[in-house]
Amino acid sequence: MAEGRMLKKKISLNEALANLDNDTHRLLFTWAIPHLDVEGRISGSPRVFKAAVAPLLDHITPAIVLEFFKDAHAKGLLIYYQAGSDWWVEYPKFKDNQTLRENRESPSKIPPPQEAPDKSGLLRDYSGTTPGVIREHSGTTPAEVKLREGKLREEKRRESIASPPPDGGNGDARQTPPAFSCECFEVSQEHLDELCHAHPILPRDYLTGEFFPKMRDWCLDNRASPQHRKKFNARGRLKNPRSCLRNWLTREDPARVGDRYTMPARAPTDPRLAKVEADLAEGVVPRPGCPRCEGRGIIRGVGVCDCLHKPED
Repeated sequence: MAEGRMLKKKISLNEALANLDNDTHRLLFTWAIPHLDVEGRISGSPRVFKAAVAPLLDHITPAIVLEFFKDAHAKGLLIYYQAGSDWWVEYPKFKDNQTLRENRESPSKIPPPQEAPDKSGLLRDYSGTTPGVIREHSGTTPAEVKLREGKLREEKRRESIASPPPDGGNGDARQTPPAFSCECFEVSQEHLDELCHAHPILPRDYLTGEFFPKMRDWCLDNRASPQHRKKFNARGRLKNPRSCLRNWLTREDPARVGDRYTMPARAPTDPRLAKVEADLAEGVVPRPGCPRCEGRGIIRGVGVCDCLHKPED
């Protein structure tokens, strides 16, 4: 076999090559050319082909090579066929693009496609030991094969649309809308529940109606500033909204809630929480920024914080 082969400039204008599914397939097609024998043939075993053509590219697996074979075969760039128990590949336009000295090269030891004992020319999946089940007729042109594959894909698409949803519902299922959403961040219902549990002094309607909009205004004012730019992504949304909301709520003064909002009616099971709510009803609030309770008024595992006071104190 020769040490190299010709790669002509017209390959850049080969539409079939350009239409391959991805750059990996285009790379395998061109890299295989120097390894073809005098008849333009090479082993069709994915493992042998990978070892010969791309031995140092670890990301290229035999499965990827097999997909390349099927892709290039469907577009007429190569013939992927079986002769006996072995699989082979032939580049049909090989001699049209090479200047060969056949008297100086060893004759090909690979049988041509027409000598394959399977006269129907069936193309099958390679499983490593036995052929699979995907078949294509050798008498069918690549354009007809591509048209047939397109029809099959369209039929599957229509079946998927007509089939009922996997959960057996009526197809009218909708995602739960967020509790708050703006151009800078979004708070889901579950996240809001977590915040209300962590900050029982701050009512839910205060968070959604006043606190979150206030934070949204802060984001719009500061997302372009050098000091806070790293908190936002390229679209101007908070990279870590949970962390930011947690920090903001820790510094929030419950005294701002005022009389416009009321605590949700519930029967608390924790007597310490009931004590906090009773104090709040009397106008007692925790001290903002308290290092012990972090402005919550209650210390987990300890009880009511000593920082509770009336705003006028």
